[in-house]
Amino acid sequence: MFKIEKGKSKILLAIANELYSKLNPVKKKTGSLQKNSLKKRLLKKIRSEKDIQKKIFYRLLSEHRFKLLREIITGDPTQLQLIHNRIEAMVAANTIPPFSQSVRGVLSSTEFGNEILKLFDYKSCRGSIKFIWLVDELDVVVCPYCNDCHTHKVKTTDDEKILYEFDHFIPKVIAPYLSLSFFNLIPACHVCNSNLKGTTIFNLNEYAHPYNDDLHSWVNFSIDRPVDINDENSFDIEIKTKTTVPDEILKSGNNINLFAIQQRYNNFKDDIIRLERKRHQYTEDVKNDLLNEGIFGFVFKDRSELNAYIADELDIPVSEFKAMRKEKGKFKMDIAKEFKIID
Repeated sequence: MFKIEKGKSKILLAIANELYSKLNPVKKKTGSLQKNSLKKRLLKKIRSEKDIQKKIFYRLLSEHRFKLLREIITGDPTQLQLIHNRIEAMVAANTIPPFSQSVRGVLSSTEFGNEILKLFDYKSCRGSIKFIWLVDELDVVVCPYCNDCHTHKVKTTDDEKILYEFDHFIPKVIAPYLSLSFFNLIPACHVCNSNLKGTTIFNLNEYAHPYNDDLHSWVNFSIDRPVDINDENSFDIEIKTKTTVPDEILKSGNNINLFAIQQRYNNFKDDIIRLERKRHQYTEDVKNDLLNEGIFGFVFKDRSELNAYIADELDIPVSEFKAMRKEKGKFKMDIAKEFKIID
């Protein structure tokens, strides 16, 4: 529900360019490509491939000093969509082989699709030091699709291992050549990535992209009726659209429906009841008294400092930055504002 706008210490494009370098390491002394580089694997494919259609695609990636390959790794979401459209047109024209097939309505990789996945080697990269670096640089700890769950899970085996989830906005089953594209890799929770989205085919015209769009600013969590603290069935949590832009209305509705946001958040009515109880402790009169008199000898210098104090006391994020790093952060912040607990 939040836009990913920057990394921990670098702008996003800088991280994308560094990822490209890490995927194509060179020898320090000679400057030549290391054996495990993506470019090296691609050049090997071009030399060994006998199938003309496949060779056309491999050459396309390497032309003009790997221009398209660099764009695939570092291109922004709009560029990636254009690249995908271009390559799909080549598939439709039978210039290159298809990457995926549908069997009884289920998408799966073709032989060529699997070859491309192996070439880009996403499976090995996901568990490598490259992706540990990428996760650290992005520093996205809570799923931007739902703002409900963390973007990692702990796999309990003989050794505990942290597994990081990345959703491919354009699924790798239909575009395996985008499997390592920085702006196609969305840090996500397992529920959104695997349980709900799966291989659903996203595009920029119909779905909100966390690197492009700020769903947070388009919608608000709310309640549909007054709350009876003794009856959680007295109300429902709903999502109200703030934007009037048709594109944003369409995309926010599609994301909310696919990721079952309203249904999932209706499991958190106890948070609403807790805030309903607390709202009477922080009426305008109480807040004015606190501003005038302070508390425990501490005097608030202004309204924003008082807001921060109340938010901290009730475990509510007081800013967008804090909300995007806290599970259910937007939900709690929106409801607290609706109840006028914080401004």
